[in-house]
Amino acid sequence: MHPGTWAQKNPTQSRFNMDYQKLYDDFWQLSDQQDNHTFEDINILLNEIENLGHLGRILDIGCGKGGLVDSLTKCGYDVTGIDVSEVAIKYCRTHCAGNFLRGSILSLPFPDDSFDTIISTNCLEHLAEKDIHPAVCEVNRVVIRKVYLRIVTRLDRDKKSPLTRKPRRWWEIHFLESGLRKHPLCQEITPFEKLEHENRNITVVLQKIPTIALQNFTQLWRSEKRELHADMLRESNRRSDAHIARYQLARHLCPVQAHILDAACGLGYGTAILCNQRPKSKVTGVDISEDAINYCKNNYASTQPNLEFHISDVEYMNRKLPNSSFDFITSFETLEHLSNPDNLLRSIQLLLKPGGKFLCSVPNLWVDESGRDPNPWHLHVFDFNKLITLISKYLDVITLYAQIAGNGKRYSTYPRTLQKVQPKMKYMDIAAEWCLVLAMRRETRTKTIN
Repeated sequence: MHPGTWAQKNPTQSRFNMDYQKLYDDFWQLSDQQDNHTFEDINILLNEIENLGHLGRILDIGCGKGGLVDSLTKCGYDVTGIDVSEVAIKYCRTHCAGNFLRGSILSLPFPDDSFDTIISTNCLEHLAEKDIHPAVCEVNRVVIRKVYLRIVTRLDRDKKSPLTRKPRRWWEIHFLESGLRKHPLCQEITPFEKLEHENRNITVVLQKIPTIALQNFTQLWRSEKRELHADMLRESNRRSDAHIARYQLARHLCPVQAHILDAACGLGYGTAILCNQRPKSKVTGVDISEDAINYCKNNYASTQPNLEFHISDVEYMNRKLPNSSFDFITSFETLEHLSNPDNLLRSIQLLLKPGGKFLCSVPNLWVDESGRDPNPWHLHVFDFNKLITLISKYLDVITLYAQIAGNGKRYSTYPRTLQKVQPKMKYMDIAAEWCLVLAMRRETRTKTIN
């Protein structure tokens, strides 16, 4: 049994005026909760948290009986656990390694920017809904870098509901509006297709946005730019999931130690995905928009020393970048915007090293009843045949992928999918909102015009 379950059976005060200390002191004194740590496999949590990178000083909010703090401390980390229950904290101080303090998530007893990493498992959902916003603000206030959350979103084991039972998107929006963004490795933790079938727990991983970026690029600024440029790590919907998934695929396909180029990088969120936790790689993003590149520098390059951004027309970026210098190049949702897509492919052909690879995506037959793409910024309509024909003039096509975000006009009932296209499959039979192609530089390049 979990705290939220017990709270609903024993509402000592109004749900909208909760005495959380009394509530959870009473809970932790129940005989069947003496050794309850609220998670089944602590090693899964440890692996996921450590994979996010440098953890620094850690705060575990709602630490309960201290199992996670104990394990992290024994792994050599500097960890503090805090819980509203004095009963739980007394237990931790007697039985667990680590630092422990009684306190509430609604008013954390720490200065601003006190902890590099904040962890909270099975805690937030056990607050009344009116208390979620102040709790989120407190998390954002005291964290420096990253946040790892485990949240129950469905009925508990005994068919009871936590105090605040909401889906992933509801939780993400609350944190995104507070000055955090999705962590670039969010789909390392919960892959794109698994978002469709999440179980009772969701894992939300977040990253603090640099203060200067929040000051220089307001919500109004981002809204005005959104038709062409969006930061998908600051949105929560199926489309943003799909954009992140394409970069996650690229991350898995490119070498761990490589020189990577993101052509038409937009607001740089995908370039950051390619770069994150790859200290031996050098990642470069280019875009024609000066505003977009300034956003990239303020938001992402400022925290990643191996990440850089440059203003360049991607059709002729080979004039600014050294030829045969990149192991891997990405360009998503670009070709349909160019009056002459061949120019981009010529540049990519020149910039790739021998054996270097290129991954791109385009919308698949995004047309209305008239047969035209209703997006005024799209100058071409692509399908698999047209995309393969174009790329094959310059590179050898290796693999095709089909992606669906679901809930769209053509595939409203389809789940999220990103899968390889089976060999010999007829292209017109492939269900896809986006066509993706992985290609490689030929041993002997075709003649190009600079």
